[in-house]
Amino acid sequence: MKRTISIILAAVLLFGCFAAVGSAKTLTHDIDGDGELTAQDARLTLRFALGLEDESGGAFHKADADGDGYITAADAREILRKALGIGDPSVTTAPRTTTPTTIPTTVPTTVAPTTSASLPSIDTDFTYYAGADFRRVRNRYPSAEALAGAVINSIVGDEFYVFTYVRYKIISQYSVSTLHNITTGETIEDPYTYFGELADTYWGGWSLYYSDWQIRVKKWEVEAMDCIYDIWTTGSHTGFSHYVDGSEMNL
Repeated sequence: MKRTISIILAAVLLFGCFAAVGSAKTLTHDIDGDGELTAQDARLTLRFALGLEDESGGAFHKADADGDGYITAADAREILRKALGIGDPSVTTAPRTTTPTTIPTTVPTTVAPTTSASLPSIDTDFTYYAGADFRRVRNRYPSAEALAGAVINSIVGDEFYVFTYVRYKIISQYSVSTLHNITTGETIEDPYTYFGELADTYWGGWSLYYSDWQIRVKKWEVEAMDCIYDIWTTGSHTGFSHYVDGSEMNL
């Protein structure tokens, strides 16, 4: 009887050890520490790779999925694959608590910028969009006064985008960012928040796709702020933004 009990206990302990190892492997790349391996961990890794968020504590070692000593987009892709249980049968996919009402059937990819005869030239002057975006602000707040703005033209895939950043003053200073898709005619107010909400709504490849757009918008915003600061302090800017003086938008 004692021998039987000992065998049972040994089996239980052995099974528990294997379960613990499996759980540890599942959560090796749990960047946000929520106890699950999800697309959110891949998103954080991508933000680390692009320098938009600082790693703290053991986040670096968790995000370095391939162990090469660097955090890159390849690590984000690997963590996403593990979160979805792709290519590694020992990894348990974390349960998905929310499902989009409409799940896209094809995951889009960001295509390298190309030129097309149907697209405007990258040097086309679209600075008047900043004035139009500020007038939308002034319609809401009649006392608003434009201080400065910056406009960025960009071709992503086969579509042409105009990003505007406007600083204005009511009592304190504020700013507004807007993204115009010249190809489709779509206008997105506060695009950083817009794409962030989409990234949180969807999962897997779509989540990374919208996170990529959110990061792109943030880079444009930083470039626009640098442009305004440089013009105000040195009178020139070497980046790719087009400066717009506040007096042009207050007309």
